[in-house]
Amino acid sequence: MSDSATADRKTKPVNFHQVILTREPKKGLAPLQPGRKRRSKEKRLYVCKICPSWEETHLGNTITHVKVKHPVSSMSSGTRPYASTHRSISSIYTPITATDT
Repeated sequence: MSDSATADRKTKPVNFHQVILTREPKKGLAPLQPGRKRRSKEKRLYVCKICPSWEETHLGNTITHVKVKHPVSSMSSGTRPYASTHRSISSIYTPITATDT
């Protein structure tokens, strides 16, 4: 996989935090499992707010889920993060009618 493809896959979409709820692990290490010599850290859990049964511990899979299942173009304008800060181009410019003299 090329570097640009890897970078694109790891880039969070603009609607990532509106679609995904991130649950941080508890502070400290997980309890020692029987037969293990090392403790492992608990993983961060990503839960989709739209798909009721979807959850994942890997950020890359979570980013792919958001890009494929919940692309920005399919979101309504009320849920876009930039909807309140950007105006429509037609509200900025008024058409000029030409007058022949």
